This record gives sequence, C-alpha cells and structure tokens, in this order.
Amino acid sequence: MKNASNFSSDLSAAFDAIPKLRNPRLPRSAAVSDVTEAAPAAKPARARKPKAAAPVEAVEVATAAPVEAPTEAPTEATPAKATRTRKPKATAAPVSEPSQAEEQAVASEPSAAPAPAIRTAGQVAKVLRGEGEIMGAIAFWSVRNSGTVSRSALGAKLEELNLGGAMMREPRPQAMLTYACEAAKRRRNGIVFDRVVSNRIETVMALSERVIDSTAEQASYSPRCRIRVAHDSGALALEDYTNPVLQEVSARYADVKANMTSHEISEVIGNAFKGRTNSALLGGINLRGKAGGVYFVPASEVARTTALADFLGQMNCCELTVWPIAATDRVVGQAAAAAERDLNYKVRKLLVDIKDFGMRLDAEALQNLSLDSSGVKLRMERLNLIESKADIYAEILGSLAGDIRAQVETARASFRTAILGNDFSAFSAFEEPSSEDGDETEA
Repeated sequence: MKNASNFSSDLSAAFDAIPKLRNPRLPRSAAVSDVTEAAPAAKPARARKPKAAAPVEAVEVATAAPVEAPTEAPTEATPAKATRTRKPKATAAPVSEPSQAEEQAVASEPSAAPAPAIRTAGQVAKVLRGEGEIMGAIAFWSVRNSGTVSRSALGAKLEELNLGGAMMREPRPQAMLTYACEAAKRRRNGIVFDRVVSNRIETVMALSERVIDSTAEQASYSPRCRIRVAHDSGALALEDYTNPVLQEVSARYADVKANMTSHEISEVIGNAFKGRTNSALLGGINLRGKAGGVYFVPASEVARTTALADFLGQMNCCELTVWPIAATDRVVGQAAAAAERDLNYKVRKLLVDIKDFGMRLDAEALQNLSLDSSGVKLRMERLNLIESKADIYAEILGSLAGDIRAQVETARASFRTAILGNDFSAFSAFEEPSSEDGDETEA
C-alpha cells in the first residue's frame, strides 16, 4: 500500500545513519586500544630475493616495535634474502615510539565522510530507549477493541501531562442510548429499535419483535416496551425492568457512559498529536498524508509521548509505539522537509477554508460579520495553532520557520481586512492543496 510504503521509507531513512556495527573501522575519536584491537594481525615475514645486491635497510612498521636490520652480511655464494613485513592498512611515517606510531595510524584514516553520532551497540540501544542524543521520535498506535479505559482516568492523566485539550467531551445521552441499542441488537436476532420520540427533553426508543412469515412473504413487528433517556441528567427509564433486552441496553449504556470506545480513544490520541485550537500539544507532524496515524514528535515532546504510551499500555486499551530517532544530519533534513510540507499544507488548506467561508455568507450576514463572530474566532485559532507549531520546529526549520510565520501573519491580516471591508475576493485565487501533502482529518 502507498501509505504503508511511505512510512516504511521514512522510518528506514531515519535509521540509515546508524552505522553497521560489524565494520571494524572506527572514527578518529575512538581510543587507540580500540584501533589496535580492530586492526588485522600482521602476517609472518616472508623472505624474498632482492633485485640488487645493495645493503638491505631496515623497514619499520607502525603497528609493532621497530624491526632491526639483518645482522649477517650477504655472501657471494649465498645471497642474503631481505626480510620485509606486509604494510598495515594505516599508512603512517615510521616513528621510534610504538604509541606515537599508533596515534599516527589513527590520524591517517580517510576523512571523506564525517563520523556518525552513533558508534556502538550501546549507543544505539540508548537512542532506542530515548537516552542518547535524539532529535525526536516516530509514534503510531493501534487500539484494542476489547480494551477499555475510563473517561475520568484518561482525562486525569491528560491533565497531568498538560494535554487536557486533547480530551473529547462525553457524548450526548441520546447518542449513548442509540449506541447501546445498536450493540444489543447485534447480539440478538429478530429485534428492532425505533426512535419514536426525540425532542429537547428526552429521547425514547421502542423495542419491537420482528416476525417473518415466509408463507405470506411478509414481516410483522410486535411492539414490546420502551426505554427513554433524559437529556439533562442522562438518567434512563425502562418501561419493563424485567425485560432482558432492556437490561442489556441499560448495561451497555452505563458502560459507554463510564468508559471510552475504541474510536474515541483513537480520536483523543490523534488530538494530542495534531493539537487543538490554540494549543499545539505534542506538536506532531503527520507523516502519512490523508491516511494519518503516524506522527513525528520533536525531542522536547518525547518524554510526554512516552508517558502517555505507558499509561495506555497499563490500561490495556491501546498500544502506542514510540521510536526515538538519532540526531543525524540526514534525519534533521528529512524532519525539516516533513515539517515544512505539513505546515505549508495547513496554511493553504486554511486559506481555501476562509475563501469558502466568505462565499457562503449572503449580503446581510457579510454586513453583520465581525472579529467576534464564532466562525472568525475558530479560523483565527487555527492560524494561531499553525504559528505555534512553527515555533516548536523553529530549530529544525531554521529560516523556513520565519517564512511560515510570515505566511500566517499575511493570512491573518488579509482575513481581518476581508471582515472589516466585507470583501473576501482577495482569497478567490487560492485552490485546494493536494491531500498528499497533509492530513485532511485535521481541522
């Protein structure tokens, strides 16, 4: 799948900078003893006939003590064979002290590519544990249908982590009653629930038994009893408290009132990463476009993300995976590109939304529009959210952060001008951006 491959390539690219641990060559900063252990052992000297009868000079090597010249002079009957040793991989000038020679060998290593920040298995493990030098983390989650978490417990944890803005409101009583009736109906055949009353005060659902007459080729419904819920208090009232179907509906209603559904849990986690209204919360950057579900969070938010993951794991309702990423030049560049793409998409998307907002207003509504109107405030808050995310990623984005802030300020000023002048024609040129560049689920 395209989205899955995008995530796979992003993730693999993020870890490409981690060196292969089997490579025996170490960076310059490695200890001399490490280089000595990593260098291959010198092979025994092999005699060879010299090309000329000139005296043989001693050959010194950098990886061992200096080798003295042969003491016996060559004779005419038996020419002396010079002993030489195979040169080590590190090419260094002969020195008298072995320790200096080893230092010269280390200094002579090629320096075409800079040494990576992560060098050993222990350092890699620290990065994966979030203890080493990291620039952020990739986070994604899966919700267990069988797991539950109480609304009060999740709300309290989010407040503790200063993520209370991600929590969603409790569903309305009529919505919870509908959910409970549908859940009970799925477990039983031949029953039907119909909404017979729905007003400001209460909602009433009628339970009927469906009877199918195959001979007459028709179905008939036999009314049984009703269940109602008060909108202000959320209290249930059963017409027949001995009816097992209504008892099951009542139990389901109590459960969904106290605990969050899997869909709600997933929505809350998404809110924490995307941010809401004026708060960026975890400041996540969407990595999968329209599909969503995979986010990058900056290093400053990895601790809060991990704490949320630990809590959800303890509740056995969701598996939130957090993978820290090493702070290498390549990953920093990719994160900057992802952040710029995501923020630019949000700006363009919001400009189109402002254009549509203005086009929907008739002449009278346009005249009554002000900076205090709810629709105007909502869009101003979204501009503030984009600006706060640009601040979070300022260190990664560099000068691009200023460009995004300038776009936001221009959009804000143009929006104010359109409201005060009752003219949104300045936004008519903006077109819908491609969904490949951002998350359409974000408001």
